[in-house]
Amino acid sequence: YRGRFILGFKGCRCCGWGNRMVEWINDVPLKSPLAELEKKYGLPLPDDLKKLITAYNKGQPRPNRIPLGNGKSAEFYRLLSFNKGDNLSVFDCFDSEMKARQIFPFAMTENGNYICLKENAVILYNVEHNAEKYLCDSVSVLLGMLTD
Repeated sequence: YRGRFILGFKGCRCCGWGNRMVEWINDVPLKSPLAELEKKYGLPLPDDLKKLITAYNKGQPRPNRIPLGNGKSAEFYRLLSFNKGDNLSVFDCFDSEMKARQIFPFAMTENGNYICLKENAVILYNVEHNAEKYLCDSVSVLLGMLTD
């Protein structure tokens, strides 16, 4: 535990949606460059995700609720660790099913599902049902969506 950090992302200019600060707790230092992971999987990560992982690897956000519509939400439990050998590591989660579906996990929910990149979007991947739900267009937008 290194302490508490603040990372803010600007939201919509016209209405202010998403203008909030996200506090990160329980993060751990990143031990190896993300370029190694990108090269290994042939998967370039978006800049906003690289910055987030570099600053808050395995961290837990506050606020942490992702609105799903119809009054439902999911808890953004934590970022996965991008360190080999850590528990809750991306290296343990990124399996052949995900590779085949071209989805890349970077965080998890409270019930063991994953928040993933798919092409240029962020999705929620339900492990039990192999189901995908579109969330938004970028990691920055996702962080702006978080509520208490």
